[in-house]
Amino acid sequence: MRMTLDAICKISFGVEMGSLVPSLPTIPFAKAFETTNEIVTARFVDPFWKLKRFLNVSSEATVVRSAKEIDDFVYNVIRARRIELKELQQSQNGDHLAHSKVHYLCNIEISTFLFASSIHLS
Repeated sequence: MRMTLDAICKISFGVEMGSLVPSLPTIPFAKAFETTNEIVTARFVDPFWKLKRFLNVSSEATVVRSAKEIDDFVYNVIRARRIELKELQQSQNGDHLAHSKVHYLCNIEISTFLFASSIHLS
């Protein structure tokens, strides 16, 4: 899973996760992604998952925390890319990643990551 995570993050986000370093560090994004994936898959056999989600308890509360961790990671990647673009294009007018498009871009990045990881896992 670690090699897949590194490869997919490099392709999808352009980010080195460093999950294969000898010390095998815990990466919050990877843990959140794995946790969310397991819980969402378990929904198929849990008839009360919608109630849990409504009450924000048990595994559904964990999904909310994990989704926030995933969102934070992706938004940080996008912010870093915006800063890089601004530095490269200081002489030009306009922001090529307008603030209103950041949420859309975040969803595209997460979808790309989910697609790539589901291909590998199947």
